[in-house]
Amino acid sequence: SQHDMANFFILLLSLLRTNELCNLKAEYVDQDSGLIVLPDSVMKAKRKHRVPMSRQLAKLVNERVDTGAAYVCPKLNKSARPLYKNYYLNLFNKAGISGIIVPHGVRALARTWFAQKDFNFYACEMCLAHTVENATQQSYQHSDYLAQRLPIMQAWGDFVERCFKDNFPEFF
Repeated sequence: SQHDMANFFILLLSLLRTNELCNLKAEYVDQDSGLIVLPDSVMKAKRKHRVPMSRQLAKLVNERVDTGAAYVCPKLNKSARPLYKNYYLNLFNKAGISGIIVPHGVRALARTWFAQKDFNFYACEMCLAHTVENATQQSYQHSDYLAQRLPIMQAWGDFVERCFKDNFPEFF
């Protein structure tokens, strides 16, 4: 369905973990700054995470936010209810691709692509909300590499668009 395909592309473009995406509230989207801002309470590492939205991701996310839904990826016809936790796994199974890639594998695919493009290691890790510093380094280093991540996420969005636009032009 269109709903499932939009959710698939939001997963692919945001690189959020599935549990973060299933519970992504519209209030976390800052359309003016082009960011998704997830509070520390919903993040695996318990640190606030800012996702710079590529043009492609902003289009999909802003369309959802503009409907007034409580969640960016709500249950179909239930805008006040989040997706269930196995939604993306079931979606990949239904699409017949679970033997090729799983939802979390999208993050590994993107990280490999980033490495092949020689993007800054730390900025790439922050695109995935990874913590790479030890406790001492974390106490001194507070940057989330946002300025460096925006071109990385836009390059990823452009790559995803090139891969899918011919078959799914309505999403780009």
